[in-house]
Amino acid sequence: MQLWQDYGISAYNFAYSNCRIPESYWMLRHLLRYTKPQAVVIDLFQLDSDDKYRGGLMEQRHVQFDSMPLDLLKIQAVLDMFDNYDYWFDFLWPFAKYHGRWDSLTSKDFHVSSTYENGSDIKVGLHGVHVDHIDPIDVDDTLPINSVSVRYLEKIAALCAEEGIDLVLMVTPYSICTPEEQRRYHYAASKLATDHVFYLNMISDENIHYQTDSYDLDHLNMAGSCKVTDTL
Repeated sequence: MQLWQDYGISAYNFAYSNCRIPESYWMLRHLLRYTKPQAVVIDLFQLDSDDKYRGGLMEQRHVQFDSMPLDLLKIQAVLDMFDNYDYWFDFLWPFAKYHGRWDSLTSKDFHVSSTYENGSDIKVGLHGVHVDHIDPIDVDDTLPINSVSVRYLEKIAALCAEEGIDLVLMVTPYSICTPEEQRRYHYAASKLATDHVFYLNMISDENIHYQTDSYDLDHLNMAGSCKVTDTL
């Protein structure tokens, strides 16, 4: 709501916990059927990952994919995303996964809570961050990378260009970012640079103080999140 109340910008976060860039690509293709934003913001965290999804957390993936109607696009997405997952068909027919729960249902299953945060989790607190600032790495100092995530990032950039949508490549501050990671982020941004691709790396932002703006080593708290929103 801060973007709207302070700047009159309407936005929606379609990401989810532990969402990899390949998953963001397929979600973007799905969402463009219903809306056409002026800009798309993609966080580059875990750009070096060769995994299309984070294993062991399939319930989180269901939150994303179960919201998509069963059609050709969803079939393409599931076959691509879960090509190494034995139970990929669960993502096409969720009934196959959940039909055995009939005898363990409780009243909570029939009452969906509606909150102001609409599913997000506001982090308040400080937990063991000892660095206060991270020295910047020159944007021309790059480290080439050819991961699966980079290849899907290129697909996102091509899709945005085709649809006439600006793309913002963003690096949200986190206290354990290494110089090597920063150089990889710089490389991806330089590789995709056009008049409609923007790079916002906030790792070394002078307004971010990690000891007071972090919830833990790789998440901001409420204070830090408000600073990021102002900058964005």
